[in-house]
Amino acid sequence: MKETRADTNAAVVSALALHALLFALMFLGLWWTRASTPVSAAGPVIEADLVDPNALSAPMRRALDAPAKAPPPEPQPVQDATPPPQPVPEPTPQDAPVPPQPQAQEPVPEPDAREQQRVERDSEAAERAAREQEEKRRQEQIDLTERQRQDAAEKQRRLAQQQIADKLAKIDEADGTLLDHSLLLYGSNMGNPNQHLHYDVPHVLLGKNHGLMKGNRHIAYPSKTVSTGNLLLSLLDQYDIHQDSIGDSTGRLTSL
Repeated sequence: MKETRADTNAAVVSALALHALLFALMFLGLWWTRASTPVSAAGPVIEADLVDPNALSAPMRRALDAPAKAPPPEPQPVQDATPPPQPVPEPTPQDAPVPPQPQAQEPVPEPDAREQQRVERDSEAAERAAREQEEKRRQEQIDLTERQRQDAAEKQRRLAQQQIADKLAKIDEADGTLLDHSLLLYGSNMGNPNQHLHYDVPHVLLGKNHGLMKGNRHIAYPSKTVSTGNLLLSLLDQYDIHQDSIGDSTGRLTSL
């Protein structure tokens, strides 16, 4: 292939452009390096020129040899010697003047030890009596509440007994009613629940038990002599069930 003049010119222009670009890059690199040089921690670099003192003129040598003048002293602030005014202290009660007494104070009589003991005994006796009275009042209130509760429970029991008896009396059976052929035991296991006593226990017997039990009676035995076991033994005998004893029984009831 034959090289033309145009190709030669293009090659020369490309070479010049490349050299110009390289020169520009070198310039930018030098400028960047100088601009980014870190500053020393001791501060900027101080430049100085060394001069031969013999080459200086006479006036310059006299100026260098003359002693340096001290700077004039700075004016000191003038202090006021007068102290500031102090606040007046307020008077306290213990610093107040005490007027003299016109006459000597009368001596305070000492209390009589026996009289004081008597007053203390009377006070303790009054407090004790008040406590006992309050306890008595509370106990009376408790007893009244208990009696009212027992009366209400007794009324409920009697009403239930009457209702059961009425129902049994209305049921016909054989030659009578179911009440005539039955025996119902209704009662409690304690005569006095406040003292937990099992003597003098009230019981109610409903029915005739085929004619073996007579109704419409109230039987009372001597106090604290008959237990519930005696009643149970007597009732078992009516059903031909004979036992020697039940619980703390002492025998069978008479007049039953």
